[in-house]
Amino acid sequence: MDLKITNETIDTNVTVFEGKPEQGFESDILLPDYCPDVRRILKCHVKPKISQCYPNGDKVNVDGFIFVKIYYVCDENKIHAYDTKIPFSKVLELKSTVDHVTVAVYTQTSYVNCRAVNQRRFDIRGAVNIGARVTAVKSESILADAVGDGVQLKRKTVSATTVHSDTDTPFSVREEGSVENNPPVNAILRSDACAVLTEVKLIPNKMILKGELTVTTLYTDLEGVEPISVTHTFPISRIVDMEGIDTDSQSEVNVDVISVDTTPKQDENGNFTMLSFDVKLNVMAKAYDTKNFSAATDAYSTQYACDYTSKPITFEKLVGVVDESLTVRESLDLGSAEIERIIDLWTDAHRPTVKTENGVLKAEIPVDVFTFVQQKDGNVELKEKRISSVYEYALPQECREATFEPEVRIVSCDYAFAAPNKADVKVQLKITGAVLCKTQDACICELTVDETKPKAREDEPALTIYYCDSGERVWDIAKRYNTSA
Repeated sequence: MDLKITNETIDTNVTVFEGKPEQGFESDILLPDYCPDVRRILKCHVKPKISQCYPNGDKVNVDGFIFVKIYYVCDENKIHAYDTKIPFSKVLELKSTVDHVTVAVYTQTSYVNCRAVNQRRFDIRGAVNIGARVTAVKSESILADAVGDGVQLKRKTVSATTVHSDTDTPFSVREEGSVENNPPVNAILRSDACAVLTEVKLIPNKMILKGELTVTTLYTDLEGVEPISVTHTFPISRIVDMEGIDTDSQSEVNVDVISVDTTPKQDENGNFTMLSFDVKLNVMAKAYDTKNFSAATDAYSTQYACDYTSKPITFEKLVGVVDESLTVRESLDLGSAEIERIIDLWTDAHRPTVKTENGVLKAEIPVDVFTFVQQKDGNVELKEKRISSVYEYALPQECREATFEPEVRIVSCDYAFAAPNKADVKVQLKITGAVLCKTQDACICELTVDETKPKAREDEPALTIYYCDSGERVWDIAKRYNTSA
């Protein structure tokens, strides 16, 4: 037998879990003595966060906290807040035990019910969804080349991208800041943080990160008449170990804020004009490896009967890493009651809904806007409205289907009270994530030539002139007439 066959092993991504199971929670909260009695609940805000996620055989363990914050007014019609956190653990069952697992996981609130049992006690029940897509690297053997016995191969160059290194690296930032010329702090109502990377540098086996951490704090003074908002910005830097990366690696990286613990601190005069920040963060980074292969998708022999076995293989190719800023502007209607002033306004971004239309990847980003307002009659109310923004990414012409699992975080939020009952809002968003184009090809895995069945060629003409029709392929013509392509 003169036939020499060469096979090649390629790595592809295979999904071993995809879903968003529900995780219920409940809590019975008793207010501490330093909190005043509840007259009316304004809002029970729930924010689930993942603290760690790790594969374990045929399972993936997800641990985290559900952060609960209750805003309410007391008998004096002043805003107060109480917060707690509820730990959770979830086990995701995979289809089988696999190696080289990459987990993309997120959380979202399904529902929450909060009621005041009495003036000192809350009963909270709800559920969150833990969404995840778990992929593993699967090795496939394909036909790379076949020489001899008149074998002709139809080849196609395919690209396959896999994650060759990923990490979840937690770290903490502890800083202090002054309230400047504002009154001393009595109680913290809200403290949010956002981390934005300004520089990412890759060196062999390491990733050097630099950025800024912005913390916004809403607090009440001793008078408690009007909450005060202060913002502090701190530099952050981190060196993350990532085996196998170098200066030419393609990567995506995000820094997620897990929790913010802000406490008042006394200055040298004994006044609570200082704030102490303890922020827990997590670096989520992936490095991608893209390789090109020559895959055989059809074959025949000009000399003998030929047979082959093929199988459909799905390839993912990295076509871009998104790192973009978006600005959302909206004029909000604050209702029919007369508004005296806006006490505070903040926002919360949700996981985008991604779809592909006419070669364009569209990610719709829901953003909840919360507004504390004081009405003319003195009552304090919380207004809620959901707005949205759409991010668009033009896919390459050959790409019909793509995978995009973006991370979205709110960088800043500005507002202005526009009479009579309007609020003009501007929200700055950051969207990041890798775009992977998906294709499927039937690749030849095995090829055989039966040398006991030679093709009869005695009756073939010495020369055939073929006039092709528009759209016909040279390969199809050559195969039909049993000649070399």
